[in-house]
Amino acid sequence: MWNWFSKNAQALGALFSAAALAGIIFQVYAADKAQQAQSAREIYREFVALTINKPDLVTFEWSATAPEKDRIAYEAYVEYLLYTSEQVIAVDTNWTGPMMAWLEDHTAFLCQLQRTSGYTSAVQNLITDIKAKNCS
Repeated sequence: MWNWFSKNAQALGALFSAAALAGIIFQVYAADKAQQAQSAREIYREFVALTINKPDLVTFEWSATAPEKDRIAYEAYVEYLLYTSEQVIAVDTNWTGPMMAWLEDHTAFLCQLQRTSGYTSAVQNLITDIKAKNCS
C-alpha cells in the first residue's frame, strides 16, 4: 500500500491541490452571492423608505410640461426604482413580478423613455413589456 502512495504521491498532491482550489473558489462564489443578496435587500429597503418618505413621487403624474424641479425629482425616483429592479432581479428572478407592478405605476414616464441600453436585460424586458402593453 505504501508503495502505491509513494508512486502516486505527486498525482495525489496535485489532486488534493485541485480539490482545495475548487473549495476556495466555491467559498468565494458563495460569499459573493451572499453579499449580492444582502446588497439587494438593503437597496430595496432604501427604495421602500424613499417611497414612504416621498409619497408625492409615487403619485406624480409625469409629463414633459411638469415643473422642471418636480420632473427631476420624479425621474431620479424612477431611476432608483429601475436600479432597485436590476439588483433584486439579479439575485432572484422571482422579483420580476413585484418589480413589474412597481414599474407599471410609472407607465407615462417609461413610455417616453428612449434609451434603455444601460439597464440589464431583465429590466430592459420589463420596460419593453410595459411599453408594448401601454404605449401607443
